[in-house]
Amino acid sequence: METIGKQAREAYRLLAEASPEQKNTALLNAAKEIRAQSERIIAANDADMTTARNAGLSNAMLDRLKLKPMSVEAM
Repeated sequence: METIGKQAREAYRLLAEASPEQKNTALLNAAKEIRAQSERIIAANDADMTTARNAGLSNAMLDRLKLKPMSVEAM
């Protein structure tokens, strides 16, 4: 957790210093990568859903956790 915290602080610093153009480019690149990895993201979510179902999560909670192609596209 300490490492994640340090990485988050460094990312915050870099974002604070970035120009609007750099921020927009980063967001567009992130969106492109999410789209490129959507099948892997949904497959990982399916595995998580199985674990959650086996852990006894309610149907309402499972419905909230389930990713669909449209929800990945909305990211």
